[in-house]
Amino acid sequence: MGNNLNFRIYISLIIILAIFSNCSTEELPSYNNSVSEADSLSVFTNIDSANVYRIKGDLEAAKSYVNDALENAKQLNWGKGLASSYTNLAYINLYESDFEAAMENAVEGLRIAEICIDLEDQGLANLIIGFIYFNLGDTNLTIPYYEKSLSIRLELGNDYDIGYSYSYFGNFYMAQKQADSALYYHKKALEHRLKTDDTRSIADSYLLIGATLLKEKKFDESLEYLQKAILKYAQISDKKRLAETYRNFAEVYLIKGNLDDAQNFLLQADQLAKETGSKDNQIKISEQLAAINYTNENYKEAYDYLRFHTTTFKETSGESKYRDIVKNILEYKNEKERKIKQLEFDQKEERQEISYCCYNCGYSHYRSF
Repeated sequence: MGNNLNFRIYISLIIILAIFSNCSTEELPSYNNSVSEADSLSVFTNIDSANVYRIKGDLEAAKSYVNDALENAKQLNWGKGLASSYTNLAYINLYESDFEAAMENAVEGLRIAEICIDLEDQGLANLIIGFIYFNLGDTNLTIPYYEKSLSIRLELGNDYDIGYSYSYFGNFYMAQKQADSALYYHKKALEHRLKTDDTRSIADSYLLIGATLLKEKKFDESLEYLQKAILKYAQISDKKRLAETYRNFAEVYLIKGNLDDAQNFLLQADQLAKETGSKDNQIKISEQLAAINYTNENYKEAYDYLRFHTTTFKETSGESKYRDIVKNILEYKNEKERKIKQLEFDQKEERQEISYCCYNCGYSHYRSF
């Protein structure tokens, strides 16, 4: 267990160091700070469309729109557009449970946002990177990114963004089995979100508070918040979150011993999770359906659900995935080091040529660069 944790921390450090490390001989890239209103509108219309399709669960359409935004921003060399495109693409990657792509895009978005002093996208990128570490089990690296995100967002004063950062803190403490702290942060998130007109984020807080109350075995209060979440998610057709809410409903009935209602909610959740390609939801749902079918002596169905659960879990978090990440990042690092060495060699050759030229032209001093 300890070796596995160290291995994952090692991977995470490689990702950050390999992408952020800059040799002193390299100059930071420059980006356009502003573009025409029409070009700006074109980029952000595509990003907005991407977010609409992400919420609907059509992730392929979402990626298509955000990639259009990215290509447009590249042509414009517009820093803000690039940072926003990369961070929003990373957010879509999270919906696919593709943590490798999410990390690469979030780090690139953060790198550009820092160069352009784009605080808004720095806030989002830091939050996403922290969340990826959280999912990889690297909790020591999670909080610093969450704190950076919250600090930036409190400075900007946007209640929508502040609410998101608080909710991620709540999720972190829930995973650490600190329900009191989790409930505190989720209610802080709801407090800020109720100041906005954003239905989805308000629904998120209802779901998270309901799930936290469930862990505290406050079932009636939990169902009250979960019901509010369902009504909100239904308004905006957010299938991924509806699946999570149904799964929490099912858990209440499982605890109460009502297997029929629990299975009914889980099957609805499973259908929605498949439609959105949400593997993290499917992993949890399949485990619960396996348990119900085993209890009902439906052993064939129980085995099928359990096999799906095990296979999918390995696909999303197995050691092979980490080995692939290491391989890709080390290839990047080796290529970067090769280019730096070549640059240093070329500069040395240039100095020697200048020295030789100065000598033959009658100069007695050595010109150093």
